[in-house]
Amino acid sequence: MADINLLRDATFEKIEKYNKLLKCDVVADRIPFWDIVVITGGDDEQAESYELQLQAKLRNKEIPSCTKYYVFADPKGPKIGNGGATLHVLEQLEKKLPEDDLNNAKILLLHAGGYSQRLPHVSVIGKIFMALPFGNPMYRMLELLLIMYIDFPSNMNPGVFVTASDIIFLFDTKGEWSFRAKGITAIGLPESIEIGKTHGVYVPEDMDALRSQYAKDPSKTVLMCNVKQFLHKTTPAVMKSSGAIIPGTDKVYVDNSYYFDRATAKLLYEFYKRHKPLTCEIDAYGDFLQALGPNANPEYTKDTVNVTNKTTDLVHMRELVFDLLKGTNLKVILFHQGVFIHTGTTKEYLYHFCKSDVIKQTCACQNEVMVKYLYVEKQQDTSDQLKKAKQSFYSNCYLMHSVVEDPHSVAISKDSIVEFSYIEKGVSINENCILSNLHIPANTNIPSFSYLHTVPVTIENKLMYATFVFDVYENMKSAMSFDEDKSNLSYCRTIMKSAVEYLGLDSLLEVWSSDCENCNLWNAKLFPAFSSRKESTECGVEMINTLRGLKPGCQHKTEGAKLSMSDMLKFKSVKNLLEYHDSLKLYIW
Repeated sequence: MADINLLRDATFEKIEKYNKLLKCDVVADRIPFWDIVVITGGDDEQAESYELQLQAKLRNKEIPSCTKYYVFADPKGPKIGNGGATLHVLEQLEKKLPEDDLNNAKILLLHAGGYSQRLPHVSVIGKIFMALPFGNPMYRMLELLLIMYIDFPSNMNPGVFVTASDIIFLFDTKGEWSFRAKGITAIGLPESIEIGKTHGVYVPEDMDALRSQYAKDPSKTVLMCNVKQFLHKTTPAVMKSSGAIIPGTDKVYVDNSYYFDRATAKLLYEFYKRHKPLTCEIDAYGDFLQALGPNANPEYTKDTVNVTNKTTDLVHMRELVFDLLKGTNLKVILFHQGVFIHTGTTKEYLYHFCKSDVIKQTCACQNEVMVKYLYVEKQQDTSDQLKKAKQSFYSNCYLMHSVVEDPHSVAISKDSIVEFSYIEKGVSINENCILSNLHIPANTNIPSFSYLHTVPVTIENKLMYATFVFDVYENMKSAMSFDEDKSNLSYCRTIMKSAVEYLGLDSLLEVWSSDCENCNLWNAKLFPAFSSRKESTECGVEMINTLRGLKPGCQHKTEGAKLSMSDMLKFKSVKNLLEYHDSLKLYIW
């Protein structure tokens, strides 16, 4: 079990370094930092959205200006996975930068493609720009990633460090470690065998020597060793027979992120030049790392159990990757004082920020970040009155980048997260809600487990607003064809057929077309568009109250056809969304 106090101290040290870096204008005084930061996008539209937000952060001096930032969209065509995206990034960098620059560059590669169907309120802005309840000004996931890995460039040879944008890795760095070895150097930390079943697992060359080394000096929380094999999403029996289980425990060393040196980057780039365009998904972990270590076995190339899209050339491409990387050196840095937190689903999001104490204590989360109380300012409340109002206002919940008209008449219940919203008087938000980009009308009651998010959309050159309405624990990906029996498909805890009736729709044909092969909530045309954010929010609240049986029926007048979440992303206006965030800032600052 990681020591929270140790992790908190280590995190605060990193934040302090980051803040100094933001303020430092003299190159000689700067700590070593990334020469290049690359963010990947799933398509051109997502990449354009990231570029807009990135430039805004640079203008506001919220991220270091001493590095070069690039956003690269995956190439058009079949999905190529994060491994394919890594290869594509290497090619783009070779095209844009002189070889001498790349030979000396320390590069941070942040994979941020995909539309976060399991955490859809970040689908428009992207998971890498997800708001976090700490920082001044409020951090997004991008800033936290830059903070977490701030000590790496000073301990690294030129090369590329690859990581995902929906993980939080909190760790202490006491010990001898570096990213200076040839080949690939990965990060690992001890986790349960159960977690190892759904992740990659490292098999150290000499587990007993490693354990002895740690027992000899427990103050060194970081150790480094050679790896003889990398296992990926395998069974406990295979972990045991391979020697992956840490002696005397039920734990294994699971994967996280990794670095590869410049020579390996060139090797991968030349491979991509020979084999592009890719027509199958390549996993940057399963396909790259399983080829490494003296005990690497090519049999995994034929195992497609964990593959979603099984194309005809997948096995052949995996075999080519194995042959390319076979014999490449693999080391792992083991962080014994570290926690790996995935925030890619609503369940994980609410648990880690509201219920667990790890992020709260380690990152000093605040119940309110960038919040303005209009009524308090106008009435010139005393500090005691305001304090009393806030005590009743908060109960283990978070309010971020928002405006509240009157904290005396607004209540937010426990385990709820509200962001980028304007809240009028008399609003009640019950427990376990996720609310984003709303304008909540006066005297509104939002029931428990509500998930609402307003998206500005441009339809026929007209700006409109659509609010998606889900239960926070909805299964967004559960799908079937139109002809299949949908009796098991539910929406907001109601059978879909009944939900359609409650919402005043005539049939399921208004939700999905008869030729739809992927009838799920992501593609369900349920959400009307309005000319104002406030009216859209009001309709969304009415919908969920109707579905929960708290209102007799949904009678809200709508304008035009209804949209699905998929439609909202197609018609989204990121520019307007960012303008709305800026308009809230005018109140706050």
